[in-house]
Amino acid sequence: MSAVNLDPREAPLHQFRQVYRALLRGLTFPAEPEGGAAYTSFIDAWGAWAKAQPLASEDRAGALAALLPADMPHVFKAVLVALVQPTLEVAPRQRGFARFGDFRPGEFLWTLRRALQGETVPVARLRAALKYRQVSFYRQASLALQGNEPFLQMVLALPQLLRRMGYRGWVLLFDEGEAISQVRRPLRAHSYRILHRLLCPDSPLPGLYPVFAFTPDFFQHLREEDYGLPEFDRDYAQAWRQLSIYHLRDLSLADWRNLCDPLIAAHAAAYAWHADRERLRPLLTALLPTLPLQDPRSTFKALVDELDQVHQQEWFAQR
Repeated sequence: MSAVNLDPREAPLHQFRQVYRALLRGLTFPAEPEGGAAYTSFIDAWGAWAKAQPLASEDRAGALAALLPADMPHVFKAVLVALVQPTLEVAPRQRGFARFGDFRPGEFLWTLRRALQGETVPVARLRAALKYRQVSFYRQASLALQGNEPFLQMVLALPQLLRRMGYRGWVLLFDEGEAISQVRRPLRAHSYRILHRLLCPDSPLPGLYPVFAFTPDFFQHLREEDYGLPEFDRDYAQAWRQLSIYHLRDLSLADWRNLCDPLIAAHAAAYAWHADRERLRPLLTALLPTLPLQDPRSTFKALVDELDQVHQQEWFAQR
């Protein structure tokens, strides 16, 4: 799961590279696919899983690349493979030669991590890290990352990899979605295009679960847009009429009590555990009067935290 605030100054949707960086930084999941108390970074989880796979010794880099989704951008494929490849050995007496002038093994991991996280990395340094990490196929395409497209493609492809690793997918939680409508029309139109690809992809994207929090003002603005202008690809108000929308404003204590059972069921499905509703429901309903019910985000977080604690206690008891 990843959470990000769509702040127009820090992570606007139309600058998707920044959104990608925030999503990847916030990516957390259990260390074991079926749940657990410990959490790890994506790089650590990928490395542990990749190293556990049986691979052909004659072309280890190619075998690692075959584990990755075909539509993942080339540069990210190369970086992920390099992260789990050994560094080529260069004898100390050879390191003074001009041909090994770019051999700086102490920088390689730093360079690769920054590239994966969407940070700006000099292509020359990235090329050297890939070369000495023995990723021969990196030359097959450009290593430059331009515009939003490679970062959006990576977000769309990453759930496929997470599912191969044994997880159920990637939940993307976007807060302050109304910020999309607060920018100039050309940027707004660009944001709508990105939003459409996340919410209404051309083909199914198993394992991708985007959730956006909007205020009612966003939908009012959406209905009032002049979609005849050339910036817009389609009438988004019409295109998004079938989306599932849940209104969480001004919920009463009784409404929150009614949400407890669906929340328990969703948590049980997400972490593949047997959640006893008859035991858990009283725990959540007793917690509700102590929570800021007018703040749905904080209330949901507190309820999920309570379910997490019970789940972890049961998980440890079975070990």
